[in-house]
Amino acid sequence: MVTTLAWQLLASVAAAQTAVPAKPDLPGRIADSGQLRGGWYPWDPYQYRDYRRGVPFLTGFDVEIERALARAMGVEILLPEIAWHDQLAALAAGTADIAAGATVSEPRSRFAYFSKPYRTETDVLVLPRGASGRYPFRTVDAMLDTFAKQKFRLGVVAGFVYADERVNAFIADVAHSDQIVPVADDAQNLRNLLAGVIDGFLADRIAAATTAWRRREGARIEEHPLRFSTDIHFMLSRATQTPQMLARLNDGIDGLRRSGELRRIAAAYALPVLTNQTLDSQWFRVLAFMGTVAFALSGVVLAYEGQYTLFGALVLAALPAVGGGIVRDLVLQRDPVGVVRSP
Repeated sequence: MVTTLAWQLLASVAAAQTAVPAKPDLPGRIADSGQLRGGWYPWDPYQYRDYRRGVPFLTGFDVEIERALARAMGVEILLPEIAWHDQLAALAAGTADIAAGATVSEPRSRFAYFSKPYRTETDVLVLPRGASGRYPFRTVDAMLDTFAKQKFRLGVVAGFVYADERVNAFIADVAHSDQIVPVADDAQNLRNLLAGVIDGFLADRIAAATTAWRRREGARIEEHPLRFSTDIHFMLSRATQTPQMLARLNDGIDGLRRSGELRRIAAAYALPVLTNQTLDSQWFRVLAFMGTVAFALSGVVLAYEGQYTLFGALVLAALPAVGGGIVRDLVLQRDPVGVVRSP
């Protein structure tokens, strides 16, 4: 399951539907062709601030792909924090040059070039644990029909385009406005779901898993089996860039794919999250408990055969029972290790 989900990191940020006026404090046109003005906004694990020894730094799948492309193309990509809809507006106005994590749409094609796809986005319906059985649909049309008939309260991220146009049309239809609950991010969607405000929410599969894992709520939710996907691209502003720059960008993407860099970055950002999500699941806790008991008994057997004292028996029981889990967590880079999180 972890391996399958890991490659779903060729999944990510859904794009905003409409642009709004650009921020007045965005930098003016950069004359130096060795720089591309981009941007980022919080969307874990694609774009986010992490901390090392209390020092914040920008990272994430999209961010590291952009940095790798910058090295391959011999340019510098500037990444100030900016809301997605503001970044789209800046591309249209020519005050930004590049944006990551975009789906193709006809309106955007008027002001932006689209690169080759560098990953895919897979969207899912996130439900409370055990609720999937109440919704037996297997197609997008059947899902939307169920939403309409049952007045399903659907959580969405305001302004974002999901991986299927039929879903986006359903969300935009004023006839369904009373059952659509738009919020700023998936964290709020998760809170609304657990509080009973909504019946489910649509989300990128990896982003939803990350949000639940960060908040240790993975055991309370589940994905519906239905999934729908689309390609994700970079955008270059038509106002400031050229088809020649687009060709360089596409060549860079091809180079990262051939070298295995795309796969390496995907694994680096998907596997830790998905592995920890698995370790925190209920079925894994049951296996861990059974393993702890079994290894503790093996230590007691050794103590009996060696005529150890009661203290010695406790030490021999604890070493394999607790030590094995610590080694597992260190190998999987779990932070903090399980014995500290749940003594």
